[in-house]
Amino acid sequence: PNAYWIQITATNACLPSSVGIVYPITTGKKPEADISISPADSLACVNTTVTFTNTSIPGIAVQPNLTCSYVNPSQWIITPNSGYQIVSGDTGTNINSNNPNNWGSTNLGVQFTTPGQYSIKLIVKAQNTCGNDTATQTICIVPQPNASFSVDTLFGCMPDTIHTTNTSGSLLNCRPANYTWEVQQISPSCNYPFEWSFAPGSTLNDLNPSFIFSN
Repeated sequence: PNAYWIQITATNACLPSSVGIVYPITTGKKPEADISISPADSLACVNTTVTFTNTSIPGIAVQPNLTCSYVNPSQWIITPNSGYQIVSGDTGTNINSNNPNNWGSTNLGVQFTTPGQYSIKLIVKAQNTCGNDTATQTICIVPQPNASFSVDTLFGCMPDTIHTTNTSGSLLNCRPANYTWEVQQISPSCNYPFEWSFAPGSTLNDLNPSFIFSN
């Protein structure tokens, strides 16, 4: 952004020459909206506070008095508009207002009380005609994991394949939990060695693995 003047000089056989000047001609740039999240992740636990920070590159306008203005009103919009509470800062109510009290704060602390996926939008307005810019972050809020499962049978003739059905409460979360399966022998019985394996196609971290019990 800068300020300029343009001059024209007209000459002919008649003196003196004539000069015309137009000024100031000013330039500006629109802001570049950006958001940082703390903790630095797009995943957070329910009832924890997530801080969103306006890290935008400001737009610049050269004023008629040739001073530079870096003022960029902003506003936060959270979608959906329920399932959370603002614990610090302000989303802002009117980005077009000349009153800074109506603008969004630089830092916004949000406590999400309901699991789900939320969209955080930051609108940054230029104090010139170069336009606004918008940044959006998506965050997934999950509850504490709740592991549970069922099996298709509690008895089988060896070698027997047992199939599991994962019924954990986190299956429908916007980001499901990670699962790790293990098998332990309760106690030695019938003088047979402890022998089992994952069925073909099943692994330690599958959603619904199957197990082969050979003894």
